[in-house]
Amino acid sequence: KTRAVRDGDTYIVDGQKIWTTNGDTADWVWLAVRTDPGAPPHKGITMLLVPTSDPGYSCTLINTLASHDTTASYYENVRVPLTHRVGEENKGWRLITNQLNHERVTLAA
Repeated sequence: KTRAVRDGDTYIVDGQKIWTTNGDTADWVWLAVRTDPGAPPHKGITMLLVPTSDPGYSCTLINTLASHDTTASYYENVRVPLTHRVGEENKGWRLITNQLNHERVTLAA
């Protein structure tokens, strides 16, 4: 579980994720964070673009049978400017499902 707390014009991100594709080589991570802990499961999620150069970001490689790299990623007091938010606060679920639909079509083709 990964959460973000708004602090002025930034979010402070803490938590961890698993299955972050190319988290060890990417410059940015597209990250879903919980911004409203009291909201139902599919609400209260915000999408952020997080720079992997932040000192609070780290990751560990997960070895898989596939030929692509994936990681577990960790966030400790990572500061993300509001300008790196994708879409509206607490409305990230729609962005997630939209992206998953594109992936499903690609995989089915």
